[in-house]
Amino acid sequence: MELYLNGQDISEFKTALVKEGQLVGLKTYDVGPEEHLKTLQTFLKEQGAVAEDLVKLFVVVGPGSPTALRSILSIVNTMKFVLGVELVAVKKEKDEDDASAFDRAGDGSVSETFLAPIYVHPPRITLSTKDALGRKK
Repeated sequence: MELYLNGQDISEFKTALVKEGQLVGLKTYDVGPEEHLKTLQTFLKEQGAVAEDLVKLFVVVGPGSPTALRSILSIVNTMKFVLGVELVAVKKEKDEDDASAFDRAGDGSVSETFLAPIYVHPPRITLSTKDALGRKK
């Protein structure tokens, strides 16, 4: 089984089957990154499948939300590590439709390495101004 996964947005997650090089049944879920894995499991159950049935994943790597991309890419990279699932990176602009981005993925060449995100902006992580006890430095 081949799937297309788009978790680039902080408030939605998209899945579709890939059959004969085409997206079939693209479905959008209004969920955040903390629900990506549960939503993927739900989608697989709807298809009568389990994770072990997956052979190849076409995954949007960005640009997009750093939090959302880290979530979905952690999931699919783990699936590659544990299940040997093949991964194909798909670059998709935010205003581009999923079918066009998928078509641009070319020949579906499998990544030899784990997938890395393309961020729309750098992660906004700041250093704490407090010590271990919560006191201002």
